[in-house]
Amino acid sequence: MQANSFEYKTLDDERVIIKYDHAAITTGGGGKTDEPAWSFRLWNGSIYLSRYLETIASQLCGKTVIDLGSGTGLTSIVLGRCCGGAKKVYATDLSHAMPLLAHNININNILDTSLSIIDEAHSLSLLPQPPSITTTTSEQQHEQRQPPTCPANHVLTLVTADCEDYMCNVCDFDIDENSCIHRCVECNFDICIKCITKIVEGKTDSFPDWFMLQLQSNASRKRSGIGIDTDTDQRVQPFVYDWSCSNSLQDLVNEVTTPNNGSEDICVQYLIGADVTYSMKSIDLFFSAVTNLTTALRHKCPSSTSSTGDITLLFAHHNRSDETNAYMLQQMDLFFDGKFVEVPFEALTRQDREDAEESEDTGTMQIFRVSL
Repeated sequence: MQANSFEYKTLDDERVIIKYDHAAITTGGGGKTDEPAWSFRLWNGSIYLSRYLETIASQLCGKTVIDLGSGTGLTSIVLGRCCGGAKKVYATDLSHAMPLLAHNININNILDTSLSIIDEAHSLSLLPQPPSITTTTSEQQHEQRQPPTCPANHVLTLVTADCEDYMCNVCDFDIDENSCIHRCVECNFDICIKCITKIVEGKTDSFPDWFMLQLQSNASRKRSGIGIDTDTDQRVQPFVYDWSCSNSLQDLVNEVTTPNNGSEDICVQYLIGADVTYSMKSIDLFFSAVTNLTTALRHKCPSSTSSTGDITLLFAHHNRSDETNAYMLQQMDLFFDGKFVEVPFEALTRQDREDAEESEDTGTMQIFRVSL
C-alpha cells in the first residue's frame, strides 16, 4: 500500500506536492478516543482555504500564523510560499500526524525566500528506506529492534489475542485467537506478529508510507514527543498541539513567543483552520482551543495583535449538514460574541473543482473571518 501524491498549483503556477494516505482512515489508533487517523487524509477544505489565502496573501505577508489541525500541511505550505509568504507558520496537529506533516514540509523545501521545489525523484528519496538486514554493529542492531509505537507514540505491549475480533492496523489482516500481537490498549492500535517480524528483518517494502514515516520518527524523537528534526530557519514548522491538553497549549505558546537570536518578541497575528468543524464535538473542541490559545498568547505577549488590534481567525467550514451548520453558527455567537463574518469566495480553479468532484467529500464550503 503506497501513499498518494497530490499536486497543488498556486495562482503563480508553482507546484506544491502533498503526500496523503486515505487508507489510514480505516485503521485504529487515531488517539485516546479511538477516532480514525483523519490527519493522513487530504481534505477539500484545505484546498479551499489555501486558494482563499492566496487571494489575501498581501495581508499575511510577514505575519506569524498558527495552523490548527494542519493534517497533511497543504494550507501551511501554501501560506509559506505565496507572495513572499508569511514570516512563520506553525503547522500544528496531534503527535501521530507529525511524521507525514514534516515529510510534506521537507519535500516542498519551505526554508527561505528562494522556496525551490524539489523534484519528485528527490521527494521519493526522502521517504524512509527499509533498514538493511546486514547491519553488524551492536548499536545498529539495537536501533533496528527498537519497539514500534502506535500513532500516538505509545510503546506497544506483547499480548495474546483473547478472541477473533482483532485486526492488524498495518496490514489490515485479521488476527487469530491465541496469536501474539503487539498492541496499545489506550489507542486500540494492534500490529500482528508477521508485521513485527518484518520490522526486525527490515522487510518493510509492503508497509504503508504513513507507518514507515512513523518508524523513521521513533529514532529521533524530540520536543513534546515530536519525532522530527526541524531547521530553526524553517518557515513552516510542524509542532504538536493537543487541543484538550493544557501542557500542550503552554508548550505551543512558549514556542511561538520565544525570540530567536535576540530578536524582538514574536507576536501571532493569525490563526487558521481547514475543515476542523465537521461535527458538534469538533466544533466545541476547535472553538475552545481558539479561545484558550488566544487568551494564553495575550497573557504571554500582550502585543500579540494585528494592526486592527485583534488576532484574526480564518477558517474553512465544510457544510455537510444543516444541523451541524446551525450548531456551529450558534456556538460562534456564544464563543465570539457575534464578531464574525462569512467571506464570499468562489475563486476555485477548474482543477480544484474537478478534484472535489472526484472525492467523496461532498457539501458546500464557507470561509469565516473572526476578530478575537
